[in-house]
Amino acid sequence: MLESLMRCPAPFRAALLFAAFAAPLLAAPLGGSPGAAAGAASAGTSAPAEAAEPAGSPNQAAGAAAAGAAASGGADEAFERRVEFHLAALREAGPRPENSAGERAAIAHVERSIAAAGLLSRDYGLARPGKGNSGSRILEATVAGRLEERLVIAAPLDAHEDAAAGEGDAGLALALAAMERLAAARAAGAVPSVGVSFVFLGAERRGLRGNPDEDGYGSASWIAGRSDSTPLAVVYLALDAWPGTVGLRAGGSGLLSPFWHYDRSRQALAASGLPFRLYANRMQIERLGLSSTPSPVAAYLAAGIPAVELRVSATGKAADAGREPSGGGAAGFARFVDALVAGNREGFLATWDRHYLGFQIGSRSLVIRERNYIAYLVGFCVLVAAFIMVFTGFHHEATRHFLRRLPSIVAQVFLLFAATALVYLGGRLFGAVESLIFGSGRAWTLAPQAFAAARVAASLFLTLALISYLVERGFLSPNPYFYEFAALIFLGADLFFFTAVQTSLVFYFVWAFVVVAASLAARRAVASLVAYALMYAPILLLLAELAASPDLSLYGRLVSPTLADVLVLAAGILPFNVFTASPLLFFRPRSKGGRRREAALFILVALLAECVAIGFGLAVSGAARQGGPASFVLAERLDQDSGGFSLEVSGARRVGGIELARGGETLRLASAGDRAVVSGVDRGRWVSLATRRGGFLGRSLYRLELSFARPPHRLKLGLEGREELRVYDCSLPYEASIDGRSVAIAVPGNPGSPLAFDLAVPAGFEARLQVEAWYLEPLVPYENPGRHPLSPGSWSLVASFPLGGPAEP
Repeated sequence: MLESLMRCPAPFRAALLFAAFAAPLLAAPLGGSPGAAAGAASAGTSAPAEAAEPAGSPNQAAGAAAAGAAASGGADEAFERRVEFHLAALREAGPRPENSAGERAAIAHVERSIAAAGLLSRDYGLARPGKGNSGSRILEATVAGRLEERLVIAAPLDAHEDAAAGEGDAGLALALAAMERLAAARAAGAVPSVGVSFVFLGAERRGLRGNPDEDGYGSASWIAGRSDSTPLAVVYLALDAWPGTVGLRAGGSGLLSPFWHYDRSRQALAASGLPFRLYANRMQIERLGLSSTPSPVAAYLAAGIPAVELRVSATGKAADAGREPSGGGAAGFARFVDALVAGNREGFLATWDRHYLGFQIGSRSLVIRERNYIAYLVGFCVLVAAFIMVFTGFHHEATRHFLRRLPSIVAQVFLLFAATALVYLGGRLFGAVESLIFGSGRAWTLAPQAFAAARVAASLFLTLALISYLVERGFLSPNPYFYEFAALIFLGADLFFFTAVQTSLVFYFVWAFVVVAASLAARRAVASLVAYALMYAPILLLLAELAASPDLSLYGRLVSPTLADVLVLAAGILPFNVFTASPLLFFRPRSKGGRRREAALFILVALLAECVAIGFGLAVSGAARQGGPASFVLAERLDQDSGGFSLEVSGARRVGGIELARGGETLRLASAGDRAVVSGVDRGRWVSLATRRGGFLGRSLYRLELSFARPPHRLKLGLEGREELRVYDCSLPYEASIDGRSVAIAVPGNPGSPLAFDLAVPAGFEARLQVEAWYLEPLVPYENPGRHPLSPGSWSLVASFPLGGPAEP
């Protein structure tokens, strides 16, 4: 039979081999164990990984619940009216920065809604010694269920200082309406299978939108304030606008939610009828710890609480901010909650299985467990090994010839690895040239997509140039089939390696293995060219997603790689570069010296790609000089004690010469790099301290009142002493250092002016009160006569005041 197969025409033989190799790969995404239903790949649904669903199972109940809800048009309309009511109330409250009048109005509305629903409200404190403080609040209301487990619907209650109109309104309104709906259903006797808690998080979105490092204090405080051990699973609503498509995300900071919670959430979205997308590729990047994009669920995952995030997908438009969920969208969210509650009717699982893969093509989505994926993978490997053994048995002479040439083959592969590493080191050279042109090593951030695309294109063409040159010089074989066979061997090695180390990357190598094997079996130049295009298809999809939503941390590893990054990139791309030589040699030039001209052409194309990126960066930089977005960042630190200030200008390009005016004083900054600093004099009294002292039983009781010329956005207080400080009590949370010579005092955000607090210390207490305040704009306005593009950065004020000491009565 095998002899007959080998005598078949090459295209037919290639098709049969491709089908044989691809069968396990294509079977794996259908999910589940052998008993799982084959129909699991239907639009938006899949069978669970463990086994086929029995009648009356949680997932079937979820679909039934969603179908029943969809049939209830009156209930849908009532739910949408409640959503619109809450949206109107939130709009009336106005902007909701932390500790603001708008936030307090929103909190009052939430409290009224909880009371009207007949639920009890639990208030969590936001003062965490050593971790911060806030004048905001966290409210929690629970609809009790039949089981102990609780789903948690979490929604930010506040908004950023520079929030767009309606930021967070959609998520908050949907949570309130869902809470009312579930509470009413329970009062009517429909007890949910699991309890559902609605948590409204204050101090969650602090500061400016451009500084996400401040976000998440509300979540961390809620986690720290929990006193019970009830099993929880969180659904975080990061819905700043009502999107046309909901994005489902389950990772952050190298952590992933367990399989069961992620997949049940996905199935509930599918049952709800809401259009959604999985962040499957980005989730794998987060899983590798390569993403710098913050995730609001990271704090829950770090605390061992399963959590997923519903967010505005990339398809959502900023213009939709604050728009009410019309067109059945709100009712779809109600069906999602119903389906998720029903899907957990048997309770939560105790396992935390992070080993799963997500796939989505159009409206079809799928999540499979890695143990099932690996089972198919093992079968695939056994099939490949069997084929190699049979092929070896039928081709004794070819095998012996291969073994004789094995040392030469190994040497050529090492040469290809060195060439690949040299190409990525060339990327560092391009980065150095860009630094000279722009005056900054961060110039690529002016146009990250353009520079990243240039690096990818330049790396490809430089690799082709090196291969052409090395073949011309006789260092590499001119036989294209040698490279296809070598690529197949190394893809097989990578397949086993990543199965053991990082299974989430195996798919890319399995796909490439199948394509290369089909090309080798076909033994046609056109087949190699087609295979060369096909093997990059999954990677191109990943790159397209990253291009649409850049992750600067990951881009930085590609655009300006370290030596370790160079070695990793060279090792990962090696089998792809090995195969690259095959179509290149099939279509090689025939004339004398043709390969040298070919190599020169590839080098010119690589240089052209880099020049295009540099030109694009210069165009962006030039637009910035006319007031465009790529501006310099202005930061000021004002020291009231010394009566001076320090001003810093920084950016992703050469500063050159900049002239600014501050309070009638002209400041001139100049630098050949991307950072310039200038100092000046400021004698203003921006903060003052009023002290009242009393005594009781040998203790000193201080009433301290800080008054600011302008209320700060953030405030940090501390006590510094030459010896160990003893603090008996403070009306604000505080924490002493290990050596006892300093005490950190936590102050709420937007504290207002004056800020008064009490301090109880021993008699004879001596210390210095250190004050550091941050503002959203400078205390003294800056004028920019040269019209250089400047954007506000950090504006800080420091001052100190003596407490106690020899002058104390």
